[in-house]
Amino acid sequence: FDNGIGKYEERLKNTTSKLKTNSICRFYSTLRHSFLAQEQLLQPTLALQQLFLKIMEKIIEDDIFYLSYLEKELEEMEDILNDKIPEDFFATLTKYRRKLSELNAYYEQLTDIGELMQSGIHPEFMQNTDLWCGYMHRTERLQHYVQLLRENILQLRELYQSQQDARQNRIMGI
Repeated sequence: FDNGIGKYEERLKNTTSKLKTNSICRFYSTLRHSFLAQEQLLQPTLALQQLFLKIMEKIIEDDIFYLSYLEKELEEMEDILNDKIPEDFFATLTKYRRKLSELNAYYEQLTDIGELMQSGIHPEFMQNTDLWCGYMHRTERLQHYVQLLRENILQLRELYQSQQDARQNRIMGI
């Protein structure tokens, strides 16, 4: 048993002399094998900024699918409205309008964060301004999509109101 440990210690000494600076070493051991792994470290500030950017990108990664889903639901509401006026239509429309208002404010805040990071608030963060620019453009596109959906809500509301007016005119005509 001692002989095996001596071999590993000698191998570890030989490999540590070959290690690069700015790296991290991990010693892994299993029942049958032991090995030393070396991982290159990124610059701390760059790694932090990259991590933050990855988190921010992950937050909005699937948002386009959610917005497309909302758009399809609004289209279905329009089709239903063309056939007949549902009882709870205005309440449902209001729910969507509020949700889209929240999303508009959300994407505006994310765009502001992107602008702030792109402006290079700290000299060490100036290295990836083009990546933050791309993130900012994605959030702006999502915000424009939300604004388009909000306009669709307004058109649905006008259509609903015109159908209500036509219905009242028919009733008054009788």
